[in-house]
Amino acid sequence: MSNWRESRLFLAISFCISGFLAAAAITFTYVLPVYQKQDSNEISELKNKINKLESSNKEEVDSLNNTITSQKNKNEELQTKKFQLESEINNYKNKLISLSMLSTFQHGQALPIGYSSILPGMKLSDVEKKYGKDKLDIDPEGRVITVKVESGGIDTIMYSSGSDTYPGVITAILVSKYDLDTLVEGMNSSPKDNEQLLLNLLQENLGHNEGCSAGEYIWPLDNYRYVYYNSRRPYFYEVFFGGVYAPGTSSKCLKVMHESLEKDE
Repeated sequence: MSNWRESRLFLAISFCISGFLAAAAITFTYVLPVYQKQDSNEISELKNKINKLESSNKEEVDSLNNTITSQKNKNEELQTKKFQLESEINNYKNKLISLSMLSTFQHGQALPIGYSSILPGMKLSDVEKKYGKDKLDIDPEGRVITVKVESGGIDTIMYSSGSDTYPGVITAILVSKYDLDTLVEGMNSSPKDNEQLLLNLLQENLGHNEGCSAGEYIWPLDNYRYVYYNSRRPYFYEVFFGGVYAPGTSSKCLKVMHESLEKDE
């Protein structure tokens, strides 16, 4: 029997194993280090790119943040200027409508020029006779007639007749003003300015008045008439006849009103 170590199969296998080991040795000794070095270089390049991108992004982000901060400061400055301009415009608007109103009234008169001939105590039908139909708005019951003035800061004048006590007789006249925003479109006005307009007009035209109660004012007129203004309702004032008065009028003002009427008697 031949020696198995000398057989061809054994020799072939031995050569294969030897070749594999030699190839493996070459791979681990020479080839793998080369690839590892290439991978390391690629990783290093990628890290450098990442660092550059991060640095570039940081610069852009910092630049954007600075721009945002700068823009925010500019916006705040613009808002401050806008507020100042609006305040200045409101002051001019207030002066405009005040002058417009004052020029519409004759001193000492409770109603605007051209509308002072019909007063509380007169017939309601006189209103229809005095003014053109295009200016009138008559309620279905015929007890309230509104005249569209629409000039001099005055919007409308509303004439009301009494119920059973004074049938067909004007017992109250309500004078309403334009709102500042209506007079000057697109502008916002100060509520305080709106509140003061009619009060300033009445104080200037009918005389200074300290008020009969908090926010309420009465100006006695002749022939049993008086003017009433309430700052809680700053868009209109009323002219009353006899003992007629506005709902919600304080007891203090009612006392002043009755005392003024008794003097006329």
